[in-house]
Amino acid sequence: MIPRSHRPSRTPARRPRRHCGFTLVELLVVVAVVALLVAILLPGLAAARRAGQAAVSLSNLRQQTIIISTYMNENKDVFVNPFDKTRPCPTTSTHWVWVQSRLCNLGWAYGPPYSNAGTEAYGYHWLAHTLYGSEPMTSRQQIIIAPGDSALAQWFVFNRPAQNNLEWIFPSSYWYSPTFWQNPARFAGLNRPDASAANDYFIRRNRGNEVQHPSRKVLLFESRDYLQPRKPMWFEGSARARASFVDGSASEMVTSDIWAESRQGLIPAPSGTWNPSIAEMSGYLEYGPRQGFDWTTGGLAYFWATRDGIKGWDVATRR
Repeated sequence: MIPRSHRPSRTPARRPRRHCGFTLVELLVVVAVVALLVAILLPGLAAARRAGQAAVSLSNLRQQTIIISTYMNENKDVFVNPFDKTRPCPTTSTHWVWVQSRLCNLGWAYGPPYSNAGTEAYGYHWLAHTLYGSEPMTSRQQIIIAPGDSALAQWFVFNRPAQNNLEWIFPSSYWYSPTFWQNPARFAGLNRPDASAANDYFIRRNRGNEVQHPSRKVLLFESRDYLQPRKPMWFEGSARARASFVDGSASEMVTSDIWAESRQGLIPAPSGTWNPSIAEMSGYLEYGPRQGFDWTTGGLAYFWATRDGIKGWDVATRR
């Protein structure tokens, strides 16, 4: 019997090593599949995001249209109009809008020497004036900034007092056409005459029953198509800005379609162009390059200067 210490030891059979990693080829295949899925999903996600932002903007427009409708119901069917030929202050004139909290001490002027555009410029700031009497004041910021309007959102970051101080004036993503507070006669021709103190800035109390095409007359509109990377102005052919109408509806407007309708004679050309001074926008109006806003001027002023003013129409068909 061989002693245990002298017995030959058994060498256990080696098990094959199990491969737990991935080869380079496998990793490349996974990366390619992920990239393919991302390429397929991203356009759909971007479209869904854009649709959501557009819905928010349309909701903002409808809420602001309700504000105007409420004002009209309480003021004998007159559209929002802060200008008046008779003011309690001895130094006032038709181009001044006085701050309620400090009547006769502080106001915002929309005429020379402050603005050469006259009361037209009120259309950029109309909502600030309209909501001066609203509480809580912070609520106004929720509906005046269109999704994608990064310049205005940034403006509020740097001008936080504007959110709660009644004496501040501030711009909006949604503009209000001068045709609603000026005489329709000003918009009768291809080029509207300048509004000045000599003609009382064409101020007029326009009423809802004077609108002849409520479903085709734009009340408020986005100043740009904020959902595109370049953010074209509302009058540029590539724009698809959103707008609300006098009848309370809101929809997306395709500017190239409006151009085509105008060429076909379905809608009249507007009364001139949108062409304010950029220096003026940056100056007293506080709404230009100096404040972070970049504007393209010189385009036909569809919506802004509708032919025949409040009695005219802006679109022939609705999407």
